[in-house]
Amino acid sequence: MSLLAAVRKVCVAQGLDRTYWIAYSGGVDSHVLLHLCHCLRDTLAISFRAIHVNHGLHPLAAEWALHARQICTELAMPLEQHALQLSLRSGESLEALAREQRYAVFARRMAVGDVLFTAHHQDDQAETLLLQLCRGAGPKGLSAMPRIKPFASGDHARPLLLFSQAALSCYAREKRLHWVDDTSNANVAHARNFIRHHVLPLLASRWPAIVPTIARSASFCAEAQGLLEANISCAALKGSRADSLSVVKLLQLPSDQRRLALRTWIQSLAFPLPSAKKLQTIDACVLRARNDKMPCVAWSGAVVRRYRDDLCLLWMRAPVMPLAPLVWDMKAPLVLSGQGVLKATRTMGSGLSASLAEVCIRFRKGGEWVEVPGVGRATFNKRCQQWGVPPWERDGVPLVYVGDRLVSVVGYFMDRAYEAKTGEAGLTLEWQ
Repeated sequence: MSLLAAVRKVCVAQGLDRTYWIAYSGGVDSHVLLHLCHCLRDTLAISFRAIHVNHGLHPLAAEWALHARQICTELAMPLEQHALQLSLRSGESLEALAREQRYAVFARRMAVGDVLFTAHHQDDQAETLLLQLCRGAGPKGLSAMPRIKPFASGDHARPLLLFSQAALSCYAREKRLHWVDDTSNANVAHARNFIRHHVLPLLASRWPAIVPTIARSASFCAEAQGLLEANISCAALKGSRADSLSVVKLLQLPSDQRRLALRTWIQSLAFPLPSAKKLQTIDACVLRARNDKMPCVAWSGAVVRRYRDDLCLLWMRAPVMPLAPLVWDMKAPLVLSGQGVLKATRTMGSGLSASLAEVCIRFRKGGEWVEVPGVGRATFNKRCQQWGVPPWERDGVPLVYVGDRLVSVVGYFMDRAYEAKTGEAGLTLEWQ
């Protein structure tokens, strides 16, 4: 199959009515993909758009951006260009940060159903498997890069994954394409470059077909991983809270299936995978903790917490709730930057009485009491225990006051004295 036929096959399979975004750096691989899409555009009447991200890391980055603009103008290919300002956090890899931010740009630009095209090839696949092998990855990591996977609001496709880099370079020379060379690709201080320039050539000197052989192993690992995941249903392990797992159900699994279930669950929620050591800690210190304990394990901005029988996965954030009360007329959503949105939806005979002109929104400071008719008066903390609100969520639950009286804990409690009567207009409050 030719390069052009391979790209055509992916487009036809994915649908000709979708928008295809071509990740175009200006290098030889992405230039080949861009040119192939240009050749297909008129015959298949497909909407292609190129997208170039300037990371600002190389002295020639501005020149590469200009080159991308010139090439796309010559090909009459729509192009979007985005410049990044990377801020490296302590202990973070610059290469990993650049990749993360680049894909974040792609994700923001993709509408529902769009497809992202990247020019990864068979050599990239072999390098990825070897990198994962050096990290001690299991079948999931050794599956390397899938040809097509869900991404953002659409899909991410690698139509050239079955072709060698030599095949792409040959095409580029035949078509007399002009590309830029990133000199940082020769820096063997980066693990991938070390594998590319030292490890793979050495292996190829002994086994000439090593690249397609490694790529084939990756496809076998992907098949094995698919079979493993087919036997693990996170739905059957679901806890009482949204996106949680039941600790009791997890502990009923053999240890190897339990670890697989945890990895599958974490990936299904689009969180980074923890190391094998972190998984062991989750198993030993979180799952096996006493029911009245609330242990947690954190990694890469993610944190696993336990509350009663629920295992919950969250992003680590430091809530910054307003200290001053906020007066709200409930006509428009109340937006709290970085925290959430409080909405009021009109109803009849339920919710907060619409006769209230305004309410005051506060967040827990400590010392609040909640009086439930027929039940009595108790501290806010005690009521949260009764309602099953985990401790890490309690500071972020909006408290609705009329004067000095707490009339609603959004999502959990409503004072009947302020509730809409039958036939009366009401407002249902929702915190997102």
